[in-house]
Amino acid sequence: MQFFLEQLLTDFEEAFGCRLTLHDPMHLLGSHPELGPLLAKRTSHRKTFPTMCGREMREYCISHCMFQFNRWAERTHRPLYFMHCKNGFWQLAVPVFRNNVHVLSFFAGLWSRFDDTEKIRRIARMLPIFSEGVLHALENNLRQKPLPTNPTAARIHSFIADNYNRPLQTRDLARHLALSVSRTCAIVQDTCKQSFKTLLCQERIRHAKLYLAQTDLRIKEIALLCGFASPEHFVRTFQHILHTTPARWRNSPQPSPQSFSISENT
Repeated sequence: MQFFLEQLLTDFEEAFGCRLTLHDPMHLLGSHPELGPLLAKRTSHRKTFPTMCGREMREYCISHCMFQFNRWAERTHRPLYFMHCKNGFWQLAVPVFRNNVHVLSFFAGLWSRFDDTEKIRRIARMLPIFSEGVLHALENNLRQKPLPTNPTAARIHSFIADNYNRPLQTRDLARHLALSVSRTCAIVQDTCKQSFKTLLCQERIRHAKLYLAQTDLRIKEIALLCGFASPEHFVRTFQHILHTTPARWRNSPQPSPQSFSISENT
């Protein structure tokens, strides 16, 4: 699977004369044991374009190409964006959605000037189609975590997985299920054997561990990407659950980021 996806990306780059950067907010790639290392090579422009996107502009670049772009995409749902940054570079960006959830972003570029406008037009025509095709291939090939057999539990887990990176409270799930908050709390506990707070915390920490293991994002950046109210809240929660700080965890040899448990008193 790793070779298959890498070959697709490489073939596109060679055919169109550009480099691709991928963002994976739902960790469709990062949670897969074979694809995580592949994504780590393309997870930021600092890695795909080390001489053009250096660390001196790090905070601006992350804000522009990740947080701001995510807001644009989720607000407008356009199939293609032509982005320009204050470093003077242009790039094409495509968000990919499934069930109204932003699951992947593909970036092609960078260009400081338009010496070959026809090439850029060709990439603009093909990148949305290619991005959808890659996601379709992933959906057909990735070994997905089995969903709960109880349909209500499946809806609860799916809602949390799709919204873990947003400010989320029990009343949001209650609205999604068309139930009262008290009834929702009782159903979550009965069907999932855990509280909503614990399930949400578990999903956020799972994604945080993937970001820690596979990217060079800072702790405060990971906290925001995973829906925590503040970096301090993230560090406290991480330390309470795993008995170590995010920084120590990142710098220590670790097993798969998928396996850990959370007690109900978190």
